[in-house]
Amino acid sequence: MLRITPLHHVSRFNNWTKLRPILRDWRIIPIIRKLFNIYNRFGLNYIDDLGCTHFHVGCEYGLEDVVQKFLKFGQDPNLLVQKTDNSPLYLALSHNGEEGVSRLLLKHGADANLANKDGRTPLHVVGENYWNSTDMEIVFELGEKCKPGQVDARDKLGNTPLHLAVPSLFSNVKRVIRALLEVDTNPNVAKGEGLTPMHIISKRYQPDGLGESFLKFNDDVNQPVQLDARDKLGNTPLHLAALWLDYKNFELLLKNGANPNLTNENGDTPLHIILKTDRSYAMTLTFFNTNKEFNQSVQIDVRNKLGWTPLQFAEANLLPHLISLFLDNGADQSRFVFPAESYYAEKIVPWKHEKWLNYKLRIASCLMSVVESLENEGYELDRSNALMVLKVFADYELFEKTADFEKYRYARRRLAKKVKKAKNIKLKTKNV
Repeated sequence: MLRITPLHHVSRFNNWTKLRPILRDWRIIPIIRKLFNIYNRFGLNYIDDLGCTHFHVGCEYGLEDVVQKFLKFGQDPNLLVQKTDNSPLYLALSHNGEEGVSRLLLKHGADANLANKDGRTPLHVVGENYWNSTDMEIVFELGEKCKPGQVDARDKLGNTPLHLAVPSLFSNVKRVIRALLEVDTNPNVAKGEGLTPMHIISKRYQPDGLGESFLKFNDDVNQPVQLDARDKLGNTPLHLAALWLDYKNFELLLKNGANPNLTNENGDTPLHIILKTDRSYAMTLTFFNTNKEFNQSVQIDVRNKLGWTPLQFAEANLLPHLISLFLDNGADQSRFVFPAESYYAEKIVPWKHEKWLNYKLRIASCLMSVVESLENEGYELDRSNALMVLKVFADYELFEKTADFEKYRYARRRLAKKVKKAKNIKLKTKNV
């Protein structure tokens, strides 16, 4: 019967205000119960202009006794809300987390495979884990009712139930994931951007050990995880763990056999990615130590599509400690080329609130430390490189005599010594 009732208005009010569970229980549900005492003819099912019925409202708010009465009068347990195609089972799971109504609907023939207009099934709701439920039996009950392959059904964004489960920060996230894997969910399905569940875990940056648990759960059900799967940008989970500074998952992936040498579409290896972060030394040290521990060879001189090796990247960003680390681990300095002097002006910018003179001194000091690190490993500064260093000093006015001359005296003295070693160069500077 087409008629908009106060029950419809109250249920919409909850959706408009996005009330949290505690407010639903205290404010909305008591009102809806009182209204069902008025609208107590369960052989009639009032429907509003959106296609939502009183039966849907009862399912949405977990009113098991009300739903039981509707079913007793022959109500179809698979009646869809016309505007959204949400099924009663979908509403029961997504709006109240009450498994009692869900089980009642399943008992009366509710279809666990029905998807709404967004492509979401009841199992997607469980995967999203909005209600932080502790009862995982509903996952197994839904899994039993699903047709072959439906446990990996995709919504319009390409998400499977497992994709929705892994980003969760709720305390029961591991229980949900384990339950989904035990009903034969595929751990390697990729969503629209090519992201597998392991990619998503590598981006979570949470210290809850989910990555380790995920691998263990899959091992328990004999499902291998593809650790080197690539997304649409060519990134593996190891690339993303490096980018998001997730030390724990980064080390975990290496220990479980992730390839440390794969490149993405930019030609970047995980080592290139590490150098783009602000904690590059610690993660690079972890990278080398872990690969040594598990006898995995590292291709340290790989050039990305810009032609840069990790060693060049470290020099260009004025990271002398990393240069020493790369050289100690076999980087080929014979292939090393300094970047153009314009790179420093474009990429090495002042820190926030850093004074200009301090900024210039930092550039000079770091650049000389880089040269010394290279020379300590046997690298000889040739004519072109020496001229490049001179050009950087000139660009930053480090040969100008200013009130802060003493600050630069030491750096200039070091520069003179280095440059004089380069063949066929005559350095003429005063007061050095």
